[in-house]
Amino acid sequence: MFETYYFGLCHLTKDQLYAERDAFYFTLKAMLSHPDNSECNNQFRLLYWSDPETNEKNRLSLYDFLLPVLRDELALEKLSESKPGKALSNGHVSQAPVPAPMRQFSTFEPVDAPGHNPSRIYEEIEVYPMNGRPRGMCLIINIVNFNKGHQHLTQRRGAERDTEILRKLFEDLHFTVQVHVDINSSTLENLLLTMHVMDHSKYDAFVCCILTHGKLGVVYTSDGKPVEILGLVDYFSDRQCPSLKGKPKMFFIQACQRGDAEPANAAPSPPLSFGSSTHSKVDSDEVQEVMSKVRFEADATSAPHFSVVTDSLPVNFKHKSVLVPGFPDFLMSYSTLPGSISYRDTMAGSLYIQELNNCLRKGCEIDRALKQVSSQVKKRLADRGEQEGVCDRFQLPFHLTSGMDRLIFF
Repeated sequence: MFETYYFGLCHLTKDQLYAERDAFYFTLKAMLSHPDNSECNNQFRLLYWSDPETNEKNRLSLYDFLLPVLRDELALEKLSESKPGKALSNGHVSQAPVPAPMRQFSTFEPVDAPGHNPSRIYEEIEVYPMNGRPRGMCLIINIVNFNKGHQHLTQRRGAERDTEILRKLFEDLHFTVQVHVDINSSTLENLLLTMHVMDHSKYDAFVCCILTHGKLGVVYTSDGKPVEILGLVDYFSDRQCPSLKGKPKMFFIQACQRGDAEPANAAPSPPLSFGSSTHSKVDSDEVQEVMSKVRFEADATSAPHFSVVTDSLPVNFKHKSVLVPGFPDFLMSYSTLPGSISYRDTMAGSLYIQELNNCLRKGCEIDRALKQVSSQVKKRLADRGEQEGVCDRFQLPFHLTSGMDRLIFF
């Protein structure tokens, strides 16, 4: 009926169309709820999907509308299985009654929280198991302050908020969370050694969140040491950590990924001026004074780009994959594209972390959730720039997978 309306074939006004819709809904509801159909009362559910003509900003896709409903139905099914019915005189078994408040007719609002895992509707081979309690370990590594002597690594104001957002998110997703703030390179190495020798056999997955300053393929510890991202990931490969073999290893990186645009022997560039794609020409004290008056900062450094992190690494990052490992079952989610800046609100925290929290809580499959993160960050930054009259801000989160051919539902 909606299609015929949109193509002008049914000669109805919008109000008439909705009147027909409502009449159909309530007629169907009355028929299915008739006493003669009492045995079927728990075998259907009528749903209203939101107005397709709602503006795009508030529109709820059919996928996102139905997924929470599916979760609810699976939870009810599990509840029913755990409460067997009573035997009837005809030999049949009655269905266990479902509490009325739990089976209400759906509204337009989505269930904004993870529920029963809908992976049950898929074949086992298509989905990574996520049934453990806890589901696994989650490391949160947040470098807010850097040692003196590294003027290009400024304090990451507002990053403390990111820690609390991620801690609450992954605790709600049933992970055991460890938070480590302002650690140096040796502490980071010891932490990874400890974590990779741990027995993860009772867990379903592993999560690591790294928040700091960075460049292409590199993140910085509090002592100013550049650490190759794939060097961190290698600790959890099948060879290094056998108890995580066949299980999803997910890394979420909040850091700039600007490329190797300067020669390795270049003098340090001054801090990035807010709202500009070029380096400021004023001295660092003046830049800091300007930066203190705005809420957005970039998780980028002004030091020379490192094309060599350790003696064994190739000289040029451009000819190597530095963002995704060559091991199976890895997901790498980055807050911004290579060569780009990652913005952080000095009061509310990083845009990427805020949207990661919002989208993972919807319970969508992780690939879809991360695509939503990408579009939301891009949109929010554009809206903010339009309000403030700044047009050259750009940030687009993205994710890569390696040998991950199954779905992930939290």
